Amino acid sequence: MKRLAVIPTASLESGHWGLNVALVPPLKDRLYGALSFQLKYRFQSGR
Repeated sequence: MKRLAVIPTASLESGHWGLNVALVPPLKDRLYGALSFQLKYRFQSGR
């Protein structure tokens, strides 16, 4: 049986730079929790 989980995320953007932050909560004896940061850069404007 496959299980799906909802992972809370937030995205901050300013100009060409952005940051994604995700929180993976711990699950009893199965998974350690984690905090993930992803830095992003836009090479072109959205024209």
